[in-house]
Amino acid sequence: MSEQQMADLLTALQQQTSVMTLMSQTMERLALSSEQLVTHFKSLEPDPSAPLYLDGTSAA
Repeated sequence: MSEQQMADLLTALQQQTSVMTLMSQTMERLALSSEQLVTHFKSLEPDPSAPLYLDGTSAA
């Protein structure tokens, strides 16, 4: 492998690492906003005829 090929490979790996870091941060923000949304919905006036939440708890 030539020095240029090695440099190109290292550049590509650095870019991939940057993209993966950004994706990870975005997924963490998405998970947090999803948790906040669930908390908000659970705080609303419960509907006694509503089905159970996915975690098995009741709305009422």
